[in-house]
Amino acid sequence: DAVVDGWVVPKQPAQIFAEGKQMHIPILVGSNADEATVFGHNDLRTVDDYERHLQQDTGEYSKEELQAYSVNSDADVPIRTVELESDEFACGAYSIAQAMTKAGVKSYLYYFTYVDPGKRARLGAHHGEELFFLSDSFPIDWEHTDKDQELGKLMRGYWVEFAKTGDPNLDSASHWTPYDGKSKEYFELGKYVGVHRVSERVLTLERIMSEVVTQ
Repeated sequence: DAVVDGWVVPKQPAQIFAEGKQMHIPILVGSNADEATVFGHNDLRTVDDYERHLQQDTGEYSKEELQAYSVNSDADVPIRTVELESDEFACGAYSIAQAMTKAGVKSYLYYFTYVDPGKRARLGAHHGEELFFLSDSFPIDWEHTDKDQELGKLMRGYWVEFAKTGDPNLDSASHWTPYDGKSKEYFELGKYVGVHRVSERVLTLERIMSEVVTQ
């Protein structure tokens, strides 16, 4: 949760967006497919630990959350925890896109999926990886391919155009349609670039979180 100071942040941002009281300016928003793989240690080790965590997370809706992120044994807990934490980023971006669209403001929703084929492959499209592409500044041991060079150039083009005009589209690039509030789709940025459906898990999580926020 954000720190509510009553001035800069008058109430929790999720509540502000749910009430349509955010600034009404175009946004470009998204997340990475495997955000949580670089977060390291967590204290959830057993099914009981996991279920208590979900209860703290969503209260009376924790059974629905458990159904979406089910575990059969203690061995499943670290895997599901990472999936849930990663999807929470996607859910947040999706919720913001919905709120902005409802307010009549254009929102460009993305999902970054590029996986380094080298040493970081096990981390997937991890938290912060998109910044390598946007800054054209990669770790020294990054294994470059023609595809990541193309993707970086494309993304920098989209971001710069959006900063200049409020619309990321370029004449020479795949068309990025604003989120329309109905299609349940995002714009994938990875080895594939184009429209892709939001996962059922994220849709379920977004519905649960909407109920929690509006209680």
